[in-house]
Amino acid sequence: LSVGAYDLLGKIAEGGMGAVYRGRHRVTGAQVAVKVVPPHLLSNHVFLKRFEQEYAAAKALDHPNVVKALDFGREGDTPYLVLEYVEGESLGQRLEREHHLSEREAIGIISQVAQGLHKAHKAGLIHRDVKPDNILITKEGQAKLTDLGLVKERETDLNLTRTGRGLGTPHYMAPEQFRNAKKADVRCDIYSLAATMYHLVTGELPFKSLSPLDAWMKKIHNELPPPRQLLPGMSERVDWAIRRSMSSDPNERAASCREFVEDLTGQSTRKLSSP
Repeated sequence: LSVGAYDLLGKIAEGGMGAVYRGRHRVTGAQVAVKVVPPHLLSNHVFLKRFEQEYAAAKALDHPNVVKALDFGREGDTPYLVLEYVEGESLGQRLEREHHLSEREAIGIISQVAQGLHKAHKAGLIHRDVKPDNILITKEGQAKLTDLGLVKERETDLNLTRTGRGLGTPHYMAPEQFRNAKKADVRCDIYSLAATMYHLVTGELPFKSLSPLDAWMKKIHNELPPPRQLLPGMSERVDWAIRRSMSSDPNERAASCREFVEDLTGQSTRKLSSP
């Protein structure tokens, strides 16, 4: 199998939005990840536009905590996206294996993701689907945010989101995003980052075993078991930081990635404050 200048060596992952292969550039030998649009979506113009937007968004974000986009092309009618190959695993896979992480390790990972996300927000981009499966961890322990397929430009959405339609993953998604993903802002990503932190330290999926509608209702009323209820040894600071940024009211949450990390650690994060 091959697309463009790349030989496809084996499938890494597959979902409804496409398959991802480990690939190799035929001339340079460089290892890459190649995301290919599945046949059943080739006639879906909104999806194809979103796929192309993923490349543009990732290409614009040159940051060590965001997976780099390297190339975009077509093999016949099939578009493909070439990304940096990350030797490691997703945070979702890690959670499946280890159930939960220590508070210290979880803060270290979330702080890295926050830096990449902060760069996206500074560029006017909202991710809209921050979750463990979209965070890759290298063998050296570096965290990289990936899957920018739902990314939205803050000021100029390309009309790929219909009003009244929620996009993202229900358990990690801010309640206001259920109603209207078109209006998703920085605070939606902050909510999802906090929900990811909740899962990392407690080992429990937020609002687990609930339907999206039931999860939404509980989110609106802040009916989430406090993290310390599930893990009594957790520090009060981390418990408070998570609950604050998972508030149903966006105005109650940390206003930026920098502020959320400061809530978690109690330390200033000048590194995140630079553009």
